[in-house]
Amino acid sequence: MSDKRGMTVLQALIALAIVAALQQLAISGFRLPNLAPWRWTADFLKNQAEAMGQLQPRQIHAKESDQNSAVIRINPQGHVDLARTLCFHGRCLTLQLAGGRLVAK
Repeated sequence: MSDKRGMTVLQALIALAIVAALQQLAISGFRLPNLAPWRWTADFLKNQAEAMGQLQPRQIHAKESDQNSAVIRINPQGHVDLARTLCFHGRCLTLQLAGGRLVAK
């Protein structure tokens, strides 16, 4: 009498291969969002807070692309030296002069 209630090893391997192939297709079609503007924003706000807390000027390098980079200077009051708009792969941040505020566009 044979007992046919389970799967064979070959059937389990075939099922595993199918699941793995589907997983690879799903992951390759999924794109992570570009987090460069938000990482730069966090770095800017950290440096701005440290400049105000230590009463010493700071500077940050902003690399928008391979060709375009800028140096942002922050004075001890937390203000930036020059108003500008930085664009990171289609997402733009505007640095305002008066309070060193960031505005996302």
